[in-house]
Amino acid sequence: MYFAALHQRSLGMIDAVNMLISSINDLTQVIPGHGPVCHKKDLIAYRDMLTTMESRIRTGIANKLSVQEIETQNPLRGLDVRMTTYFVTKQIYDMVMKRMKN
Repeated sequence: MYFAALHQRSLGMIDAVNMLISSINDLTQVIPGHGPVCHKKDLIAYRDMLTTMESRIRTGIANKLSVQEIETQNPLRGLDVRMTTYFVTKQIYDMVMKRMKN
């Protein structure tokens, strides 16, 4: 399965990962376009990381913080650095804003 198209809509990656999780078993090997081969437990950890990041940014938005203020709070703190390398707070902020308006 290829999920890039889903990722383009607001945080569709969480939906895509949930869909993949529900369609595999614990023994399935997932071969991503980038990164190491993983299994269902790794996808669950990745989904949980995305959900935590979204929640932290959503809370900042609800508290009327600017993207700069949210970046100062470091919404990626405590999350697996290997999973967060490619995330830019501004991009996630924009996606969360879009999702909140829908």
